[in-house]
Amino acid sequence: MRRCDRETHTTGTATRAYGRAMADWWQEPLHTVVAGRRLILAGAVPAAWGPTVDAVRTAGAGPVLVVATDGQGVGAGPDVPTFVPDVAPGGSMMDRLRAGLELLRRPTEAMAAAIDAF
Repeated sequence: MRRCDRETHTTGTATRAYGRAMADWWQEPLHTVVAGRRLILAGAVPAAWGPTVDAVRTAGAGPVLVVATDGQGVGAGPDVPTFVPDVAPGGSMMDRLRAGLELLRRPTEAMAAAIDAF
């Protein structure tokens, strides 16, 4: 029994190219949206944004700012300007989600200043 190739989702040689094309289908539409634009990525912790920053850079995005509404977290964030607001630790996942959304709805003065400076 042959194992399925996870990258292409097929075992046949003829369809490997199709699999590679499908793996990258999103790059052109993303380029259309972000190319040359400044981006603010908000939510999560800094370390969560690494793959997204890499993807938008590859798509031609301009400068990127991360606003990590879930706090500092652990691990290194991407090498872009990052603002981490003071957030209350603990609570349920829903409490943290609501707190992050409230920060986006009503940014603190420090958060607004970081965005303005960007």
